[in-house]
Amino acid sequence: MFAVSKTHALIAGAGVLAGALGAQILKSDCVRNLAVQAVAAGMRAKAGYEDIVEQAKAEADDIVAEAGYLNSKETETAAE
Repeated sequence: MFAVSKTHALIAGAGVLAGALGAQILKSDCVRNLAVQAVAAGMRAKAGYEDIVEQAKAEADDIVAEAGYLNSKETETAAE
């Protein structure tokens, strides 16, 4: 019922080997520098995206304020 086949044992062994090799690869200076560069690029992209979103929000706020002003002006004109 709980017999482990050769395939399952090979897959488990390959997973352990891949984990051990992966840990050694991540410790290398070259891969570490590459990872640092990738994270730094991601942070720069995030900062640029946040600036664009803030500008869009400010633009939307201006449009809503101007629309409110026009509506209040039309209401005053209609009341006269």
